[in-house]
Amino acid sequence: MTLPASLLLAAVTIGTWNGEWFPSGRAEHRAAPEIEQGAVRAAGRMLRAGLAQAGASDLAAEALGDGRAVGVEASWSVWKRPRDWSDTPPRGYARARVVVSPAVTATVYAVHLKSNYGQTTEALADANRRKRALAVGQILEQERPRRGKAAPVVLAGDFNADRWGAGSNEVFFAALENAGYRNALALLPPGRRATYPGSGRFANLALDYVFLRGFAPAAPPWIVSGAGISDHDAVFVNLEP
Repeated sequence: MTLPASLLLAAVTIGTWNGEWFPSGRAEHRAAPEIEQGAVRAAGRMLRAGLAQAGASDLAAEALGDGRAVGVEASWSVWKRPRDWSDTPPRGYARARVVVSPAVTATVYAVHLKSNYGQTTEALADANRRKRALAVGQILEQERPRRGKAAPVVLAGDFNADRWGAGSNEVFFAALENAGYRNALALLPPGRRATYPGSGRFANLALDYVFLRGFAPAAPPWIVSGAGISDHDAVFVNLEP
């Protein structure tokens, strides 16, 4: 459950990647085994390339290779339906409590918030925005400081809104910032924040984020192309307390 003092937090790298209908590449049914196996191998190469830039992978391998593991307690949940609304945000979240040092246990969330797929009216757009806000609000409530103490939290995933583009009016961004969460992607210059290459009016959007409380980015995050595997790129960031 513990790491030697020289490795504490040095090996903490967070990554998030939305694998498009992974590994089949389709929603309706499974692809042929060789197609799925090829996608898994390609994703492995992409993720290894991203982790290789962390500068901490050797330290992590050294710590884990001699039998000392970082403790993890994992769970998942669907979003809760609010009492005053008949709809519920789709999907949910995965959560893990990770012991990163004897004194630090972080709660890490993986999310995939409601997309704008199928919205044809402003009313539907408003409903999608509210679903995203409700989802983030549930996590903020779960992780609100107790007795004046705010435990470390990492919130990562596909948020389906661009903080600096058309999604700048999404209330959940302000809610996270007001609650003390740092947006790691903000450390990158405007021209390098895109995680969704897309095309046309949906080109070069920043949709995938890592928000931090109780940690700070040790350096700006880096983005690794998911071309040929997914329509989203992967985001990695090294953390420090």
